[in-house]
Formats: sequence, structure tokens, C-alpha cells
Amino acid sequence: MDIDATVHGLIEKHFWKMDNDTSLSDGDHVVLPEDMNSFLNDYSESLNVDI
Repeated sequence: MDIDATVHGLIEKHFWKMDNDTSLSDGDHVVLPEDMNSFLNDYSESLNVDI
């Protein structure tokens, strides 16, 4: 499993496509708490991480 590709795919699915050096708080986009919850649920399921 390519962890980097999985995380990038989840970020693109839930937020927007990002380069490696892009921050979630870059000022151009807003991440809402409900969006982050959905992302974290998918993240933990995809990577078998207990959050």
C-alpha cells in the first residue's frame, strides 16, 4: 500500500487536489469541521488507524 497516494487521494476526495507543500490552511480554501470529520473517518478506515 502506498500511504502517500492513499492520503493524497483522501484529501482530494474530501477537500481539493493539493501539491506536497500545500497546507490545509492556505487562506484560499476553508476546511469546515464536518468536512474534517468525514475525512478522518475515511483516513482511519483506509489506513487501519485508530483515531
